[in-house]
Amino acid sequence: MPERIYDEQSVKRRYLWAYFSALCSDGERAVYKAHLGRLKATNAPLQEKMLRRMFGDWGDPTIASELSEGFDVFTDRVLLRIENEYPELLYLNLCEQCNRIVGTPMACICGWCGHNWFSRRDEQDGIAERALKRAERCRDDRS
Repeated sequence: MPERIYDEQSVKRRYLWAYFSALCSDGERAVYKAHLGRLKATNAPLQEKMLRRMFGDWGDPTIASELSEGFDVFTDRVLLRIENEYPELLYLNLCEQCNRIVGTPMACICGWCGHNWFSRRDEQDGIAERALKRAERCRDDRS
C-alpha cells in the first residue's frame, strides 16, 4: 500500500467544502456547485445539458473567470478570505500528537499517526458542534 502524503492545503480545501461551506458567499458556493457539475459531465457527456441545469452553467463568464486558474487556486482564494474575515470560525481539528488536520471536525483518531483521544469524545463533539453551528449562524446572518 503506497504511503499517503500529507498536504495541509489540500486537506484544508476539502475541509472547507465538506464542513464549512456555510462561511462561503452565495457566489462562491455557486462556483463550487458548477465545478462539481463540470466534473460529473466529464464522465457523462450525454447528460451535460441536464447537469448544467442542476449544478449551474460552468460556462457562465463569472464562473469561468473564477475557475480560470483552476479550482484549487479558486478555493485557496476563498480560504484566504475566510481566514481573514472569520479566523475564529474555521475550525480545523488538529491531532495533538502530529499536529495534522484529522479527517473530520468530530474525529477522535488521527488517520496520519494513529493517535486517539476517545477519552475526551464528549468534549471534542461539543467543540466541533459549536464550531459548525457558529459557521451556520454566520451564513444565516449574511442572508
